[in-house]
Amino acid sequence: MRGNTLKAFAAVCILASPLPSGCGSGGGTRPLLGTTHGTVTYRGNPVPRGTVSFTPMAGERGGASGVPAIGEIKSDGSYELTSYDTGDGAVLGQHFVTIKAQGETKKMHGMPRPAEAQKIARGNLIIPAIYSDPTRTPLRSTVDQGDNKIDIALKD
Repeated sequence: MRGNTLKAFAAVCILASPLPSGCGSGGGTRPLLGTTHGTVTYRGNPVPRGTVSFTPMAGERGGASGVPAIGEIKSDGSYELTSYDTGDGAVLGQHFVTIKAQGETKKMHGMPRPAEAQKIARGNLIIPAIYSDPTRTPLRSTVDQGDNKIDIALKD
């Protein structure tokens, strides 16, 4: 009888304990976020497709965690960042910013020639490659608590 009581008590304890929620959250406390959105332009025109990534920098004003925020660039050049849940923003602090934007891909028939294969591997970039390289990007931005409208104007 005593064994059944212990099993029932253990089952109640397990069921009553809080469970981790969310994809990859690990049940821990999430860092503070600031909603972050804006427009990406190149040569004064909206960048029509791609992604924007904010990666926290280490240091005094750097983010409390290494959790990056990513947003899809829409056809009008607008983006909205997500860290955990859609549109929740980026970790507070300074960030490296990278933009990846490629043109539309062509349908291929058969195997490409070596020169064409290299071009495909590099991608059909519609912005300078430096902006998509996390080690070379000159773009930096600070995310504060609350709403952050961060427009990104890319240059040659």
